[in-house]
Amino acid sequence: MPQIGLGFRRGLKTEIIKHKKHFNCVEIVADSYLHVTKFQIKELLDLYDSFTILPHGLRLSIGSVERPPQSYLDSIVKLLDITQPPYYSDHFAITDITYKTLGHLSPIWYTDRCLEIVINNIQSIQSFLGIPLVFETITHPFEIPCGTMSQEQFITLVCQETGCGILLDITNIFINSQNFGNSPEDFIKNLPRDYRVQCEKVT
Repeated sequence: MPQIGLGFRRGLKTEIIKHKKHFNCVEIVADSYLHVTKFQIKELLDLYDSFTILPHGLRLSIGSVERPPQSYLDSIVKLLDITQPPYYSDHFAITDITYKTLGHLSPIWYTDRCLEIVINNIQSIQSFLGIPLVFETITHPFEIPCGTMSQEQFITLVCQETGCGILLDITNIFINSQNFGNSPEDFIKNLPRDYRVQCEKVT
């Protein structure tokens, strides 16, 4: 049975649970639950009773040379213990440099060296978390010049080497097509079908 769901927002919790027969999963912003209070644990358990919970993180920063701080990964493990998701998702992006946050999702440089860094980071993090990782395509107004491959080639190689999945954000893909004059359909076709795990659209 396909997973059909929506992003969880606390203000809509009552309505979400009321209409739970219409979908079977909810995506939560993982970083909002990494220092869980008793209230948040109860909230997560209430959701767990009705839905598959899909934690979506913001700061794995797989394009950074440094692996995320161990304390951050330990917090994710605690969240996974509560939610028992099929995978954990984040972004094909850089968000932190030497443990300092950039404050936004920045594009990765599509070079052989960065490919090696991303693959090593994903393999290490997947091994520690013990579940598959899935990464979302981000919007970006520019591409770092002098790359040696396309974004689609880069993502394909990462997936093939690590077994991670792709979260296709249709809105992001469309915005990038407007930024760069590319075809969103061609972009999607050039990504490996077997690694497409989740698809979402912001309306």
